[in-house]
Amino acid sequence: MPKAGKPKLIGGKTLQQWDTEWVRVNGGFRILHPELNHSVGLFRAVRDGQVMVLGQATECANGGLRKRLSDFRRSSWSGRNHTAGWYIYTNRDVLKLEVLVTGSDREAAKVAAALKRPMIALHEPPKTFG
Repeated sequence: MPKAGKPKLIGGKTLQQWDTEWVRVNGGFRILHPELNHSVGLFRAVRDGQVMVLGQATECANGGLRKRLSDFRRSSWSGRNHTAGWYIYTNRDVLKLEVLVTGSDREAAKVAAALKRPMIALHEPPKTFG
């Protein structure tokens, strides 16, 4: 447990510092994003200012965020076999996409994985959609 007054660091930054680094991605979930190839980090789907889904992409050598986000556009079930994936797929035209890139290597993937739970706790996306 961190000492009082000393915030826990994840990848050298506090959760609050990481939270200021989200970037809106033009085209959202509707288009491919080759600019995110091999980048790892978190993504979130935002609707009417509320974070609806928060996920991660940690496979930097296998396409990273570009590949993970493309899962929500394809005709296959790879990105939609869970409720959150189906929600993104069916609402891809109205959801805003924001990413938090942690880097493009194994260490960055560890940071992304460590950030996911605290970011979910911070933004409290709904557990169900309806």
